Amino acid sequence: MTASERKPLIQKWTAGDASKGKTDSLNPSGDLSLLGAIFALACTSTGSGLVAIPHALSLAGLGVGFGILSFATVLNALSLHCLFACSRADPSCSSYQALARKHLSREVSAFIELATGLLLLGAIGTTFLLSSHVLSSVQLAMGTGSTHLSEDVLSLFLFLLILPICLGRNFAALQWTNTVNFACTLGVVVVICRASLHVLSNRLEYRPPATFTNLLAPGMANTTSVGGALAALPIILYIFFNQIIAPQLFFELKKEARPFASAAGGFATVACSLIYLAVGLLGYACFGAATSSDILVQLAASDSGDVLIFVGQALFAIVLLLSMPLVMTPLRAMIVTACFNQARVEDVPFGMHFAITALILATSAAIARTVPWVGLLMGIMGSTSVSFLALTIPGALAIRCLQGKFEKLAGYVLFGAGIVCTPLTLAALIAQHT
Repeated sequence: MTASERKPLIQKWTAGDASKGKTDSLNPSGDLSLLGAIFALACTSTGSGLVAIPHALSLAGLGVGFGILSFATVLNALSLHCLFACSRADPSCSSYQALARKHLSREVSAFIELATGLLLLGAIGTTFLLSSHVLSSVQLAMGTGSTHLSEDVLSLFLFLLILPICLGRNFAALQWTNTVNFACTLGVVVVICRASLHVLSNRLEYRPPATFTNLLAPGMANTTSVGGALAALPIILYIFFNQIIAPQLFFELKKEARPFASAAGGFATVACSLIYLAVGLLGYACFGAATSSDILVQLAASDSGDVLIFVGQALFAIVLLLSMPLVMTPLRAMIVTACFNQARVEDVPFGMHFAITALILATSAAIARTVPWVGLLMGIMGSTSVSFLALTIPGALAIRCLQGKFEKLAGYVLFGAGIVCTPLTLAALIAQHT
């Protein structure tokens, strides 16, 4: 390869270059409302993270965990802002992968395609795994433990249940699905907070007098250790992860709503942060250092007679099922573009569309059966891919595409944060499981 054929990581580019490339628009009609984009971003960020955030706080401690949560909130909002700004600056690229292919080197963009595919498959696998856990809990609660369904039967049931939900071709087609998803998410939050407060109030009956110290669970602290903080970092980064869908969302937005895309990203990020803070604080206060990776299951075990907890588990199962299309949409679009040379998912025949969707779900089910630990799976994805795709690459694209001083500064901040976070969190994960 000659020097002229090599592409640097960050190439020179001007806004005029946008008109030279072929427009890769997945939904040029612009049918998505601003509220629909907010719900899509919020529902992509929540989901499985709802039950894991108290465990992340228990690893880091309350004070340090709050700091990491704030750190991740700011970085996520900056990252979404930069990706929306890049999409606005270069309208020839309507997906995360298209931006990478055009503005980064061939080797880096190929790695991004691979990392994105594995990460999204892993996310679907996590949803399968948690759905299986919820179904098992509901089955036991109904007193059917003697006829407990095997994991194979549960996986087949989930496959048949989720497949029709995932057949929508773009985010505009998922607006009502995401509205129901977010409503169920709020219901799960209410149930977790109510059950946590019930545990705390019961504790005061056995630990008089009613002081703040007696209220908290043993092992609850502001700090734990450096290793604990680093172990919590990839989990918290992962539960915010929604950057992959940002460019596609921008191009599906109605034209009059596109100037407000960054505000929508910031609003969705702050809303998710407040949800995580409420669930994490109360869950950690209930169980302290003994907080498990699934707070809803732990609350159900501590108060097996509370019917509302099982209502919360049913709502959580709905959240997981309705979150699946949000992960499926960008992954399927990437496969269609890479393997079938189709720029628009809408142009793919239904038979092929159905087959690709079914294949993705079947592969993710196999992943779920292979890695049966929610915390470990989220840690692996967070340490190996999320910081790179959510921080480093959006930072590189901002440096490359954007001209404003704030955007350039945000790009360098994101790029540096990604470079620092990736090896630290990966090392912490390795140390934790060896």
